Amino acid sequence: TEDANRFAAELAAMDLDLIVAQALPYALLVRDANPHMPMVIGTGAGLVCNGFGRTMQRPGGIVTGMEELPPGLTARRLGLLTIAAPGVRRVGLLATTPASCGYEIQLADAQEAA
Repeated sequence: TEDANRFAAELAAMDLDLIVAQALPYALLVRDANPHMPMVIGTGAGLVCNGFGRTMQRPGGIVTGMEELPPGLTARRLGLLTIAAPGVRRVGLLATTPASCGYEIQLADAQEAA
């Protein structure tokens, strides 16, 4: 929203040592406003594919956080579903972050597991 953009820009312009962003959408706004601001991201999907780190094992850089959808998690969830409900043949995937590349991770895992 417009307010979130404005608040992120205000924070990023302050003389802060660090910003803690609750979730990926806020982290993206802060990075857009100041790509040199050190940041902790509470949780987010697709931190690597959104450019916050080089790899999960060795992210490097000035950002850290918790990846909520590591590769393989969606496949494991589908595996548990087939154990809990063996008659299930069709499953829909509804993701909340299609614009932040976390969706692609989920979709690839689901397709591979299927």
